[in-house]
Amino acid sequence: MHPSSSRIDRRSLLALAAAAALPAALPGAVASAAAEPPRHRPFNPADPSSLLAGYRKVLFSSNEELVFWWMKGTKYGMVDNVTQPFYNMEVVSIMRCHSDAADRFTVGTLEMSYYTDLASGALLDRWQNPYTSEWLDMKYVPVGPTKLTYTPSGPQMPMELPGVKIASTHAMGPVTVVGNDAWLRNDSNAVVTRTDGPGKPFLVHDWAIYHAQLTDIENEALASAPATVSFTDLTSWPRSMKMGDRAGTRMSRTVGRKVGSLAALPPSLVAILERQQPQVLRDPAAALDKPANQFDR
Repeated sequence: MHPSSSRIDRRSLLALAAAAALPAALPGAVASAAAEPPRHRPFNPADPSSLLAGYRKVLFSSNEELVFWWMKGTKYGMVDNVTQPFYNMEVVSIMRCHSDAADRFTVGTLEMSYYTDLASGALLDRWQNPYTSEWLDMKYVPVGPTKLTYTPSGPQMPMELPGVKIASTHAMGPVTVVGNDAWLRNDSNAVVTRTDGPGKPFLVHDWAIYHAQLTDIENEALASAPATVSFTDLTSWPRSMKMGDRAGTRMSRTVGRKVGSLAALPPSLVAILERQQPQVLRDPAAALDKPANQFDR
């Protein structure tokens, strides 16, 4: 992070730039007192409380408004370190924070993932597994709603969801700051074991890097900082692929952005929601209050 002296210098330059952009006074206008500059709360990743507040503002919102993340990317298979593209991905997450106490909040999340043809972009109803040549039906079941509580020591990861037990680790950070750019890492690893039937444990590695402007994170007038994400995951073969004991990994690579409404999603994703989840499109807040769907790897 910048030392305090360099941070003051940077802010002074920003203030000068803002002043230079102001229009000249109209002829005959009476000069008024300078507007009060935006209030800033310094972001210090070395302080657990400041780190938590920064993550909340970048990933979610410091108030209880809905926020929406979209991601686009590609799903792959990987066997013997050789990757095989499967299909493209369109993902949307609906999130809302609730402040439980000082330095403690809970996030409700509903996530929907859709798979599209690599060439045409059409939503896939069926897909041919390149490893087995079997045609498989594609099922689009929302994940969640789930709730996760965050404290200065990090998120309290759930130990179970409907149908599964979970052993996991999660890390907020490190944070990288260069000039006015801030990158926040958010990584988790989990072993998911079914409780409703046989099957090998399902391994999940999620690695996300969020990007935002430091001045947005520190601006107390902003409840939610504009942000983008680069996301990668590695998992076991899902049961739906019917891979048996075949060794290998499924992988996703995506990029995305946080927006303030479902209408601000990419048009291709809005069109999919209109077909697959019109009720969510009409009332996303109500969708977060429904019972969670059962996990299906």
